[in-house]
Amino acid sequence: MTTTSYTDFRAHLAQFFDKAEHDCEEIVVSRGKNRKVVILSLDVYLSLQETAYLLSSKKNRKHLEKSLNQARNGKTTPAPF
Repeated sequence: MTTTSYTDFRAHLAQFFDKAEHDCEEIVVSRGKNRKVVILSLDVYLSLQETAYLLSSKKNRKHLEKSLNQARNGKTTPAPF
């Protein structure tokens, strides 16, 4: 995570955008008086949205946890492709 001031962000806008997009880096921009914003790449934002959606249902969250535990314990079944 990179933190910068609003003035520095404006002066180096392209570099910060490249860092967010190419390095998946979160950019925290301080706007004064304890006001801050976060700049994310679209891919990172969409990934966070998808994760929040998948975990929003208690039933789905439990199913995912069960599946992860099975995978960690080597209890997987190959899918017929």
